[in-house]
Amino acid sequence: MSLRKTAPTHVPRDTECAKYVHPFVRLIWDTIAEREVSVRSVSDVSGIDPHSLRHWRRGKTGPRIAHVEAVLNALGYRLVIEEIEK
Repeated sequence: MSLRKTAPTHVPRDTECAKYVHPFVRLIWDTIAEREVSVRSVSDVSGIDPHSLRHWRRGKTGPRIAHVEAVLNALGYRLVIEEIEK
């Protein structure tokens, strides 16, 4: 399944994040807005409920790392952990 763009006649809803959201959440919503994909298609591909995605954006809840990874994968990103060089 692939991500669907929003309909040309669709007026995009506010994708602005709350002031104090995690940078991953901000990256997710910036990518959704930039690529003009629907939240529903991100939800369908990632398996994360669209209400959860919106709650993250508003700062009502914080995502679990596995959920962040699923959404990032759906958007074409990979979550990587690197050792900090000393």
